[in-house]
Amino acid sequence: MEVFHKPSKHEHFRRIREATGVSYEGMLFFDDEGYNIRTMSKLGVSCVDVSRGGLSVEHLAAGLQGFQQAQADSRGF
Repeated sequence: MEVFHKPSKHEHFRRIREATGVSYEGMLFFDDEGYNIRTMSKLGVSCVDVSRGGLSVEHLAAGLQGFQQAQADSRGF
């Protein structure tokens, strides 16, 4: 978990990728700003929009399920 405000989400995630070795496709991101969701989705990050009501158990479950499906799809399962 990391909170970062500047310079950009793209730069933030690039730093996380470099520090961890995890590809963008291996990341799950929850955010309440559509711009960040669109930007990171284009890079292959699995994103969940939590702009309605903040992060909830339902958002978490949907995000994990979507991430799991994306991982399976990328492996051809």
